[in-house]
Formats: sequence, C-alpha cells, structure tokens
Amino acid sequence: MKSQRKLRWHEFRVYFDNRPLPYCFLETIRHFGDVVRIPGLGVFIHDPIVAKAVFERTDVISNKEVGAIGAWVTQILGPFALINMDGKEHQELKELLKKRFTKQNLDVLTDEILLSSTLYLTAKLDRGERVDLCAYMEQLSARLICTVVGISLEGKDADAEYEDIYTSIVKLTSVGGIGKKLLNRKDIEYGTYFHKKIAAYTERAYESYEVHSKSVIALLKEEGYEYKQVEGLLTVLLIGGMELVSHAVPRVAAMLLDSGSFDDVKNDRSLLSNAINEGLRLVTPSDILFKAVTEDVIIADYAFKKNTRVYISLYGIMRSRTYVPHPKQYDIHRTIPKELKFLWFGHGAHSCLGFFLAYKELEMVLGALMNVSGELEVVDRTYVHNMSFPSYKTFILQKK
Repeated sequence: MKSQRKLRWHEFRVYFDNRPLPYCFLETIRHFGDVVRIPGLGVFIHDPIVAKAVFERTDVISNKEVGAIGAWVTQILGPFALINMDGKEHQELKELLKKRFTKQNLDVLTDEILLSSTLYLTAKLDRGERVDLCAYMEQLSARLICTVVGISLEGKDADAEYEDIYTSIVKLTSVGGIGKKLLNRKDIEYGTYFHKKIAAYTERAYESYEVHSKSVIALLKEEGYEYKQVEGLLTVLLIGGMELVSHAVPRVAAMLLDSGSFDDVKNDRSLLSNAINEGLRLVTPSDILFKAVTEDVIIADYAFKKNTRVYISLYGIMRSRTYVPHPKQYDIHRTIPKELKFLWFGHGAHSCLGFFLAYKELEMVLGALMNVSGELEVVDRTYVHNMSFPSYKTFILQKK
C-alpha cells in the first residue's frame, strides 16, 4: 500500500501542478454519474458504453463544428487536418493514411532507429550515467514520427531541429481549454506562429526529391496533393505521433518503479503488455475529447440537444468503479475489461492512427530500462505547468 500511495501522490502532482482547476473539476464531476449535464458547458460522459455510442454516431456528433476540438484545429491549421473532418472525406483520407501506419510499414521505417536508440539507453544507464527519460523520449519520438511523415534531419544541427519541432508542438497544443468553444485572436496568433515553425520543416521535406518511399509525404505526393493542401494534416500527424507518447513513456515507467512492479515485469516479460495497458488506462493520452451535437438525438437512452457540446472524459471513464475496482491503483495483474481496453486511443472513425507506433515505443523503451543490469532509481522528477497533456517535465533515472 505504501508504494501505491507514492504512485498516487506523484500522479496527483502530474495533474495538479499542470492545470489545477481543470483537474479538480474533472476529478469531482466524475463522481456525479455516467452522463452529467453542466449548464453553460455541456454534457460530460463517464461511461465507456455511452462514449462508444457517441463516437459511432458521426451523422449527428461532429468533430469539426463549433464546440468540437476540430473547430480549434481549423482556426489554426485549416480545414484539411483529419481531426477536424467528418463523413466520407474523413473516411477516405484516413483509409489512405492507414497504408503508412500498418505494423509492417512502421517496422521498415522505425526498427533501426528504435534498436540503436534503446541499446544506447541501456548502455548509458549501465555505465552509471544519469538519463532524463523525458528529454530522451522527446528526441526519440520526434525522430520516429518525423521519419514516418517523411522528414529526415541530419548533421550537427539535427538534434536541435528535432527539439525545435517538439517544443513548437508543445506550445501549439497548449492553447486549448475545457471552456473554450473557439480560440480567441491571441490564441490563434500564438498557435499559428508555432504551426508555421513546424510547417517550415514539413514544406522542406515535401519539396525534397529524397523523401523515403514508405513515408506519408511520399504517399500524399503520389496521390497528387499539393503541399498547401496537406500542411495542416502533416502538423496534426506530428502532434499525434510526438507529444502523446513522449509523455506516456515516463509516466508508465514512473508507475512501474513507484508501485514496486518494475522488477516483477523485468523478471517476467510476459507481464509487459498488460503493464503497458494498465499504464495507458491511467495516462489516457487525451484526458478529454470535445464533440458537437448537430441535431436533437437520443444515444444510449440519453437525450442530446442540438448545439450542445459533448465532453468524453477519458480521465473519468478509465477511473470508473463500475468497471475497475480501486481504479487509481496501478495493478499489472489487472484484467482490463473489454469496455475500457484500447478506448484510451479513441473509438470508431476517429480512433488513433498511431496505435502500433505508440505500443512499439513503449515496449522497446521500457524493455531497454529492464535490460539494465542492477536496479534503477528515480533521482529526481519535476512536472510541467499549463500544458494540454499532464506529464513530467523531467524524470531522471540512474542505476543504484
């Protein structure tokens, strides 16, 4: 129990130090019921079955109208960015992109990078050096998704350029908030500034004749898209493949170490997959998703009024006592119910494209930590402030 208290304390700090008021709100409201209506805000969903039903009703639940997260995306990135698209156009674009996010294609693009990077990580820790897992993941996730997209950075400035892309993405995604249906002028200017910094890299790659044939950019060029059509889409793909997983890995590593489960998984690697899923249940790459109701409709026996904003609280869903006993405990032996499993990556038409890449990174990096001879300890950790994704700012490990 002492180890679980330590884990819960640090998870509390991850959320509270980042955005205390939204965290306290989400933590409080999840106890009020499966579907909670808040005047002036909208409807909050804390049940996975209701959430999946809402995800599936793309005919009346929009990802792009005012109130949905896609409306923010359109204000900065334009209308062709996948996350802010619905219907046939969205389906066709996503089916096209899936060709580049298959496990086989990702293996071709990322195996060499992951293997060399994780071998280096293990060796560095084995030498007794300190490693900031957050900084390590920022570089690794940036290199991986840039490679998948088609951005190849080389030379003495490559690390700094990857860091520039990563930092710009973090700044761009920080403009959102629970109460915002649309971004104000200041938010748009701020987000657009960082989007243009990212676009400088994607445009250079798009104009290159040396782009990898298995990359997203190569595919889009083959399909006849001009760069300006896909500029926003490429930024969205970088966000999804970079920021979410770079935050998840240090937090899952922290859960394993804080709970005392690290050595159990190290000694029995068959537990790793379940340990990752249990970690993602608590991390929830996006804590809350925003959608807009376009018509009066009844879904899963609940009435939703036109122009209402719907909040799918993955934070609350994954901590539902109806489905998970002691939901704030991290238990690598827990059988995650089918209603929850993989829902942290969305459901239906807007489920995450980077599913395989995220799991690949988690398995390889956590495996590299477990390959270190001897025990690991957390030397220091700090927390981010006022970012869209709660996470550690630094998470420093060293061999005892």
